[in-house]
Amino acid sequence: GDILVDRNPISGLIPTEMSNCQYLWAIDVSNTNVSGQLVDNINALPSSLSTIRMSGLSFVGRLPSAIASFPDLGALDLSGNMISGPLPTEIGSLNKLYSLKLDRNQITGLPTEIGYLDQLYWLDLDENHIAGSLPSEVGDLTALRSLYVNRNSFNGTLPSEISLMGNLSTLDLSSNEFTGSPYFLAELPALRTVYLHGNNFVDVGGLCVVTHLNLSTMVANRCNVSATVVDCLCCTRCCDGPGLLGCRSLVGEDGTDSTDEEQYNAIRGGPSSGDRSGI
Repeated sequence: GDILVDRNPISGLIPTEMSNCQYLWAIDVSNTNVSGQLVDNINALPSSLSTIRMSGLSFVGRLPSAIASFPDLGALDLSGNMISGPLPTEIGSLNKLYSLKLDRNQITGLPTEIGYLDQLYWLDLDENHIAGSLPSEVGDLTALRSLYVNRNSFNGTLPSEISLMGNLSTLDLSSNEFTGSPYFLAELPALRTVYLHGNNFVDVGGLCVVTHLNLSTMVANRCNVSATVVDCLCCTRCCDGPGLLGCRSLVGEDGTDSTDEEQYNAIRGGPSSGDRSGI
């Protein structure tokens, strides 16, 4: 069975007695008053779960290694909490995981074992504190369709292994510190939506000459040679600065200048990060 208490007035820790409910396959306590250390709440859950949704709470602490005790876990949503520290290497043992939403936390590290999640089609790490290079092992996520690593502190060049992600259709790299050319993204046959702005990429316009790409949305910054000459002919929006503001329409989109985050989310073709339906 499943337990759904989304937006209901329960509070405190999940009772430890719940761990005895070994026929339970799904739990959703999102947007309630459940709180406390994440590890205590994870340890209170039965290992039979295939879906865990605990978003919009006030959980603190790291994602514990005990997350590996859910062998059938397919969907994990811990977005909008205060989870800190690096993700545990044990995350890689969840070989049935197809959706992982950890956006809007304080996570600081991504282990190379993330590449073991070969069933994953949705990965959302938006708005965390992850620094350093994007692990080359993300290229092993060949089933992935949507990847959000925006609003972190990633730096350096993109790993060329991303070009192996043949099913990737949405890629958001915005608001990081990436450098170099993203030209090899042209090798992604399913890519339709890409956000590159707020980085230090060069030769973004080079993607526009690849005839087999069928991009519906491409947002970049510094895509103008001058005030009147555009050097990114396939860009739908150009952002003047490193953040989310000042994105203005270029090609294929109408409307006024984007001047706030709500407008920014609108041009991404969907609701805000907190409302993405990845599970």
